[in-house]
Amino acid sequence: MRIIAIDPGYERLGIAVLEKLPRQKERLLYSSCIQTSKTLAHEKRLLAIAEAVTETIAEWKPYALAIERLFLHTNQKTVMPVAEARGAILASAARAELPVYEYTPLQIKIAVTGY
Repeated sequence: MRIIAIDPGYERLGIAVLEKLPRQKERLLYSSCIQTSKTLAHEKRLLAIAEAVTETIAEWKPYALAIERLFLHTNQKTVMPVAEARGAILASAARAELPVYEYTPLQIKIAVTGY
């Protein structure tokens, strides 16, 4: 099974493709940090995110998309742009007809570290 995993962001977005075959350890096939330029208009930055995700999906043909669920933090100024970036990511997944699985930051930490 091949999964695309995304840590959503507006300025920087983490993206990885993992594969898990029966009776084998999971393998990292691809990882990248997608960055959008501060000089671009807001809608162009969202388009760049959507295009990068769409291209990664087309290249790696994952079975599903896993994304971190948005949580509110102290910097309220970044909440809306990150939420909009998530919307662009989810639209790319929907266009590719990928099932989407959302996880909290704590669920991801436990899955990765074991505690």
